[in-house]
Amino acid sequence: MTLLVAFEELDAHPEWSLDTPVKITTGATKVARTGIIWLDTRETMPLVDLLKALTIKSANDAAYQVAEFTGGGDIHAFIAKMNAKAAELKMPGTRFISPHGLPDKVRGNSLSSAEGMTILGEHLLEYPDVMSWTTTQQTHIRDGRTELTNTNRLVNPRWPGVDGLKTGYTRDAGFCLTFTCERNGRRLLGCVTGFRSANRGRDPFVRKLIDW
Repeated sequence: MTLLVAFEELDAHPEWSLDTPVKITTGATKVARTGIIWLDTRETMPLVDLLKALTIKSANDAAYQVAEFTGGGDIHAFIAKMNAKAAELKMPGTRFISPHGLPDKVRGNSLSSAEGMTILGEHLLEYPDVMSWTTTQQTHIRDGRTELTNTNRLVNPRWPGVDGLKTGYTRDAGFCLTFTCERNGRRLLGCVTGFRSANRGRDPFVRKLIDW
């Protein structure tokens, strides 16, 4: 949802582009030190690098920085837009409390359903840049100093036709994947949640589900 709202904000602000420089803020450096690219307040990065880190590596600090920047500096306003968009798309049982999905000690978990995530995935298909990044197995940012490896281990050619979309994990949700696959001109989207592992649970199940 952070990706979708960010791209809608880009469409609404012609003065911004993917190359717009983003000054790293203190808020992004305070995100829990897990699944991050170690953002530093001494840095300024092009927006595109932050979006790639969010999409390919699932970098939580990059997600926060994208939300803060495209939200005009107000992270709570951005989260409100996430929830408004979820309501507009009629995503069942959905409530976002952060732009990165990590649980909050006070506000609890962001919540959604497999159906809601599949609806969301369908709308992300409309953005070619997102689909380009979700099919990228590995790339680099920071002039080659930071490697981004796709957290989705099913991306083609590892499993024929898989070209996205987004992995997820929290202790409560387990290992999750919203996936998209195109074979013989037919596209499938789906979402699985609640697996105890990625390699031995989630990924083998998704391979069988796609083939079925």
